[in-house]
Amino acid sequence: MSRLELIMMRHAKSDWGDVSLSDHDRTLNNRGRRDAPRIGRWILEQDLLPDLVLCSTAVRAQQTIEAVAGEWPVEVPIHDSRTLYHAAPETIIKVVASDAMEAKRVMVVGHNPGMEMLAGHFSGACGHFPTAAILALAFEIPEWSKLRLTCQAITLAATRPKAID
Repeated sequence: MSRLELIMMRHAKSDWGDVSLSDHDRTLNNRGRRDAPRIGRWILEQDLLPDLVLCSTAVRAQQTIEAVAGEWPVEVPIHDSRTLYHAAPETIIKVVASDAMEAKRVMVVGHNPGMEMLAGHFSGACGHFPTAAILALAFEIPEWSKLRLTCQAITLAATRPKAID
């Protein structure tokens, strides 16, 4: 068995001020623009730099990963997935299983409630998964195509912006 790692991240705080924008097109607010780079630095400090990022196509998710990855010393491939936009836990797992390819550590940037439900499922903790929260998990599976909701996960690290600094 090999060890594969999944980093789950909820997009940073979005702006609700422009009612003319669709939900998909909402941007980050000031707090979100401040928090995302902090999370990027934390990922680097924890030695959790991913090999691949799978990201929702929502503007706020795209802006989040752009700010997070801007703190990294190397360019990490980012694959956009419309399927991750407000995806249920089962759908998030299917996207990872099909799109993670040969990566050993994959990061997924998505939305609640799906991310919160999946984080709770794998970590065993039923709690709020706030904006820009991170949960890093390890799975003893040979390849991502074997990832299922029934897999056992080991929690490697978790944080949220308020817990940093």
